[in-house]
Amino acid sequence: MLTLKKINKALQDLGSQEILVKGEGYYYFIEGNSYDWNTSYVMVMTLNELSLEEWIAEWKALSSNNS
Repeated sequence: MLTLKKINKALQDLGSQEILVKGEGYYYFIEGNSYDWNTSYVMVMTLNELSLEEWIAEWKALSSNNS
């Protein structure tokens, strides 16, 4: 089972300054360069709708498309 802690640790291991947090009905990235992105939201209701690899891919896509 995934947790925010596990995902954020994996992001940190990849050198991310951003962290994933929970909103109401979505998740989003804060800190680091995320404030300069056009969007930092991932529209999923539950954390486990995506695998760890998919969360990493979301971070990579958002950071590369929005920086």
